[in-house]
Amino acid sequence: MRYQEQSSVLDPLLGDFIEPIMKFMQIHTRVCCKKGEHNLSWDVTQLYELIFNLCNVRGHKTVVKFFPHEAADLEPVVEMLHFQNSQQYWITCMLCLWLSIIVIVPFDITSIDSKKEGDSYEILVKRILNIGKEHITNAGKIRDYASIMVSKLITRPDCIKTGETKNFL
Repeated sequence: MRYQEQSSVLDPLLGDFIEPIMKFMQIHTRVCCKKGEHNLSWDVTQLYELIFNLCNVRGHKTVVKFFPHEAADLEPVVEMLHFQNSQQYWITCMLCLWLSIIVIVPFDITSIDSKKEGDSYEILVKRILNIGKEHITNAGKIRDYASIMVSKLITRPDCIKTGETKNFL
């Protein structure tokens, strides 16, 4: 079989494979952030690597369709991403890619932010942008996924309205 034919055989199975893993990641990320634990166990890092490899095989646009994109995941994913080091390359890549889906939720970020104190919107957005800027300087997929995340964030209407897009550019 040619490459495209093999890929089309894999695609119908991706949802059944990725969705349970990402549901586990979603719950795990929320629980870890509530406890203040940001170091991931070996088995969890292997799941991130598995999803990373699927992105390499089928492309991130195909795989990301199966990622959870609930507004409640924004802060935990940002927090988890903030505490990852570059040694765990695939975890950072997958968290950036996951965050790129979460930031396009159709709600104002101020309504999602649990802090809701004064400039908490700007703090959350700036935190995401700073994480993105840090990873955009790296080579490889991490740069690609961080770029996707930042581009989706700065094109949000609320980011444009508050001037975050202009400041970033």
